[in-house]
Amino acid sequence: MTSRIRVLFVMADLRGGGAERATLNVIRHLDPARFEPTIFLLRSSGTYWSEVPSSARLEWGIGASGRILTRILPLLRKAISLSRNADVVVGALELLPSYVAYAAARVAGKGVVAWVHSDLRRHLPVYGAAQAHRVMIRTIYPGFRKIVFPSQAAIEGFQGLADIANDACELIDNPCDIELIAGRAAEPLPSWAVPIFRKPTILGVGALNNAIKGFDTLVRAHAIARSSGCDHNLVILGEGPDHKSLVQQAEQLQVANSAFVAGFEANPYPFMRAATAVAVPSRFEAFGLVVTEAMALGTPVIIASSARGSVEVIENGLHGNVFPAEDPDALATKIRDMIENRDLRDLYSKRGLERVRCFDSNQIVARWEQLLWQVAAGNSPGLGALPAE
Repeated sequence: MTSRIRVLFVMADLRGGGAERATLNVIRHLDPARFEPTIFLLRSSGTYWSEVPSSARLEWGIGASGRILTRILPLLRKAISLSRNADVVVGALELLPSYVAYAAARVAGKGVVAWVHSDLRRHLPVYGAAQAHRVMIRTIYPGFRKIVFPSQAAIEGFQGLADIANDACELIDNPCDIELIAGRAAEPLPSWAVPIFRKPTILGVGALNNAIKGFDTLVRAHAIARSSGCDHNLVILGEGPDHKSLVQQAEQLQVANSAFVAGFEANPYPFMRAATAVAVPSRFEAFGLVVTEAMALGTPVIIASSARGSVEVIENGLHGNVFPAEDPDALATKIRDMIENRDLRDLYSKRGLERVRCFDSNQIVARWEQLLWQVAAGNSPGLGALPAE
């Protein structure tokens, strides 16, 4: 083994999701004196190219427009080749990237880690091919040296899918790069957003997939709050299959002039900084990176009780507001209270800023470093303990 631990992170692509941001955050903060990261993308597509740290080598299996399943054999061959030059392999996203990581690591004889970002029991029907994935999970996941989950909700969502030893499960919160977020939040809002944010504005950020993110509940709550006399705007940032239906919903509820489904923004942090509150109406959530990002900017959060991982982050309502799931009237009340009560906003802003320190990248990534070193040492008993910085 070289003097640095060589870690291969297998990702699907660099699209704009929380799992991808969390993975890049970990890679960015690994100590370069002790770790040598390589990122292997199954497909060279996505939006986060500028987020890839210079310390990481970047490889991919197929082009942006290629179909992974039709190119799976050459893709696996490249993954195996890269795994032979690694000390640890990480399936940085559940399902296909972890299947590839597992197969490549087994052939190469290397330790392998899986990272499960979602509540898989709820998420599998949304992914599609749920039965096939259940078979793969039951077959493959017991072979991982470690499986990392960002919350207790994610662990519970995995139970029953595979027979996993308790000591194989690791709960490691998703890291929050507080310094980077503050710097990027200082950039100005895009010109189109400036007049919108002159009014109190509620912000939603995430994939436009209502089955997961529940933005249809947020649009309905926005309309209810406005009908009660609470003058404000709603902005939803993201891309996904329900973009058109959300726009149509706003039109049907006669709030198209105050509800803006704005598409993906590579830098959402100026929006978070300017927002009155960030709403997370998710039908399920294993963590919800947007929650810690909003708290890092002192912006209050309003979270559905069904987003259990996010509710864990705010400690069941201590550091943010929780509303009953699937209840747009209750969410409308929370929106109205947050807009009209400055003391309430200040309270949750202060509590959020205090809470987010627990998720600071440096201390979270230190736990990843210990885990990666431990897995590498499993293949090299003479490696010893992780040396002090």
